[in-house]
Amino acid sequence: NAEYMGQQLEGLIQKQEESAKILLKKGEREKAKRILKLKKYQSKILEQTNNQLQNLEEMIGTIEFAQIEQQVFSGLKAGNDALKLIHKEMSIEKVQQLMDDTEESLEYQREIDSILSQNSSLLDDESLLDELSQLESEYSSGLLGEAPQVPQNVVVQPQKQKVEEPKQQSSSKTQQREAALA
Repeated sequence: NAEYMGQQLEGLIQKQEESAKILLKKGEREKAKRILKLKKYQSKILEQTNNQLQNLEEMIGTIEFAQIEQQVFSGLKAGNDALKLIHKEMSIEKVQQLMDDTEESLEYQREIDSILSQNSSLLDDESLLDELSQLESEYSSGLLGEAPQVPQNVVVQPQKQKVEEPKQQSSSKTQQREAALA
């Protein structure tokens, strides 16, 4: 809208200049002088209007930039507030306490693991002792026969051959021995 008015003033100024030229040709100097004064006045108004438009555009740009700055400020403030809330719930003391609790829990689990591994080895030891007692009782009752004599001279060891007995046979032999004892 302001640009349209500026274009109209420029058009009017050009017409006035042409009118002044025509009046001068006709010898009407005073009328040409008044028209030139009016042209100068309108040119000044046009220049002021252009300056005001430029100032207005600069102000709009400044306002838009200020709005962006305000949004950035609001975003920073919201982020800072969110961090404060998080820090309120997650203080250094609470984090340190959590780390200590975690370490205590891990140590407790290690103790449990240690106890369980000792118990399983105790169970294995008990099982071995039971089997040893069974063999001793079989030996003392004569079921095993006479124990072989240990050689007194040095024996050359033969090459090892791997012979595996199936587990079922050994457990069936143990069952036979248990049945004989019972």
